[in-house]
Amino acid sequence: TEFSTWGIKWVSSGKNIVVGVNNADNIYYRDGITEDNPTGTDWVQVSGKLSQIDVDGEDSVVGVNSANNIFRSSLSSEEDDEDEEEPQQTTVIRWEKINGGLKEYPRICRYLGVNSNNHIFKLNDDGNSWTRIAGGLTHIASGSEVWGVNSGDSIYKYVGSSSKTWEKIPGALTNVDVSESGHVWGVNRGGNIFRWLGSSWEHVSGAARQVSVGESGVWVVNSAGHIYYRVGTYGTSTHLAR
Repeated sequence: TEFSTWGIKWVSSGKNIVVGVNNADNIYYRDGITEDNPTGTDWVQVSGKLSQIDVDGEDSVVGVNSANNIFRSSLSSEEDDEDEEEPQQTTVIRWEKINGGLKEYPRICRYLGVNSNNHIFKLNDDGNSWTRIAGGLTHIASGSEVWGVNSGDSIYKYVGSSSKTWEKIPGALTNVDVSESGHVWGVNRGGNIFRWLGSSWEHVSGAARQVSVGESGVWVVNSAGHIYYRVGTYGTSTHLAR
């Protein structure tokens, strides 16, 4: 299913919410997403400017702006009393800056990020300092597992054992995402879309420059800024939709 073409450059799928940012760094969420209506009803703009955004689990979003400042917001809802007969629930996003961020932080997901030198960092429990993790990546994604890709399009999964930190996965991707249910989707340099079957990649029809997989299904952005939802991927069985 295709949506409007207002220059979206990044999209992220979470639990009954999809968020995105466009080429002007404006922030949007998709309203009305449910199991019965997995594509929602409308795009709603929220305050702030971000260059990249990610749904953090079930109840918050995190993002980074063009000045490399990092922000987080919990996801809550409040009743809109304008329609007294049928009050509506509205998603509320209020940004709070994460102190002690990195000088350059082009890619962030949850408490992990990579900087312009491809160094990997994890936010410490104090919420103000960062610890560097071994390895080098250009993009990182986390759900039930942590995956990433490096500048050579090699794919890695974080294992964090005493003998090795990252396990190399076959294939070549420029973008990868992982759901809370462990489903992994990715995009290669040619814009081809793939899903991980546990030991190999399966090619999926379509073309994209970025993919996100979450409980709200698989969503992609193509090179023209068009947004697509993969029909039948809502919920936890996102690897089954053909």
